[in-house]
Amino acid sequence: MRKAFIVCLFSVVTVMFLAPPAYSQENLSNCEVRDRSANRVKRTVHDGFETYLQSILDSAQRQRAIESRVGMWIQKNKTGLLNWAENVSDLTIQAEVARYLMPLLVAQDPEVAANFVRSLPSAPFRSELLTQVLQAWTRNDWSTALLWTQHLPSSRFKEEALIHLSYRWVEVDPEAAVDYASSSGPCNSQLLATMAAQWEQFDASAAAEWAANLSDAAQRKQILPSLVAVWARQMPNAALDFAENLPPDSTRDDAVISAISAWSRENPKAVAGWLDQIPDSFAKQEAAQQVSTIWASNDPQAAEEWLQNQPPGDSRDSAILIYSSVIAHNTPAKAFEWASQIQADNVRRHQLEILGARWLKQDPNSAWQAILQSSLADSEKQTLLKNSRRNTNQ
Repeated sequence: MRKAFIVCLFSVVTVMFLAPPAYSQENLSNCEVRDRSANRVKRTVHDGFETYLQSILDSAQRQRAIESRVGMWIQKNKTGLLNWAENVSDLTIQAEVARYLMPLLVAQDPEVAANFVRSLPSAPFRSELLTQVLQAWTRNDWSTALLWTQHLPSSRFKEEALIHLSYRWVEVDPEAAVDYASSSGPCNSQLLATMAAQWEQFDASAAAEWAANLSDAAQRKQILPSLVAVWARQMPNAALDFAENLPPDSTRDDAVISAISAWSRENPKAVAGWLDQIPDSFAKQEAAQQVSTIWASNDPQAAEEWLQNQPPGDSRDSAILIYSSVIAHNTPAKAFEWASQIQADNVRRHQLEILGARWLKQDPNSAWQAILQSSLADSEKQTLLKNSRRNTNQ
């Protein structure tokens, strides 16, 4: 019995030592087996690296520890290092490790560096690293960087990457750049606006003509007016002519108003002359307000002379409304007198109440007499004056 037990035990031990290991079924070489075993040990060791770094409170000392360990690790097992760095739970530690890694990765392979940045959580330092990678990559191989970015799935990360590349893209082929952005869906609305703004800096007319043909009405309304405004600062007559000949919708009105607003800052007198030649419309009313705002601030006398020669209508009312508001602080009596000339009853009444209340605080006696003689209804006068007395008593 004892002999049989010994024989059985010997057989088991023999099988244990002589039988091939389980992973031999994977057809691995001895070196591969050793490497896998070593990786398992390394992973266990490096699992504690984050905890070790967290224990170092001095930032300079922690940086030295990162440089020492990561510097050796990247040479021996870059894939394992990147896998660990991607999964660091402490964002502060992860940011410090990633910042140290980035120049090393970019120098070796920008695409690996870019994919590593993409794997990181959405945090402020990721944007910083993305900028660093793409700046270096585009200096050496812009077309490959663009191709990599275009193949990313639609996301905010992709849009951010494309925005970094857009400056060069718009210089090389602006129409292709904006066409790509406009076809990329709502996730890339910022990208389209950014590219259009870049294009307008060196060819605003071409950018505006492109935007006018956008099939997406929301995109067209968002982008076109600002392009026309830039064009108007360079060539006001051409920009206004273009805006006026757009299809009649709210985008055309916005484009006209944007052009006039930009032109008004450069030459309000010329804009006023142009307004005198066009029929009354919503766009003209808005434009008249723009001219009045700028002219009343810079040259109120010239603005007043222009208003005196304007025919009655909604555009004149709009201009007077703005003009009286601007001059009210320095010349409240004149502002109140001009507001009395507004034809639209509700607009006139509301403006007189606002200006009257403000004037009563500055010069109660003069304001009191003007309000009593104004076109306000008796009940409105009494309410305004009563409120003034109440405020004075308080």
